[in-house]
Amino acid sequence: QLNLVSSFNEKLKDSIWNISSSSALFKEIALIIPKDIQLISTTSKDNSLILTTKLPKNKYLEILNSFLINLDKSKLVEFNNIDLIEIKSLNENAEVKGYLAEIKTKVSNNYREINEKYLIKLGSLGLSNRLNILKNIENGID
Repeated sequence: QLNLVSSFNEKLKDSIWNISSSSALFKEIALIIPKDIQLISTTSKDNSLILTTKLPKNKYLEILNSFLINLDKSKLVEFNNIDLIEIKSLNENAEVKGYLAEIKTKVSNNYREINEKYLIKLGSLGLSNRLNILKNIENGID
């Protein structure tokens, strides 16, 4: 029975380490999105993340490219160059007022590394505290 309990505890520990923090992901997006981009919507399912953004009409490609580069650098996203799905113009009385861009990317599933390195920086303190308690238990510190 001791082996059964030990096995259960190991599985529980691994599952806690592999929890995804949505608050950390949203904080990361908030930190890397250029100020000229308005985030219209986010949709997340499994490890897919769809971002719909509104861009100003001036320098929209430069601004969008900056965001795409930041996504590529993020450790929380598995960005691919083809993740930009669509750009379409927002017209009002035949005048372009701005652009909508849709980005579909993947969220990294390397949760253990992300949780160890980025949770405090990204403000996910609840999960970070639980993982620190787990580390202390593993190390035999009360």
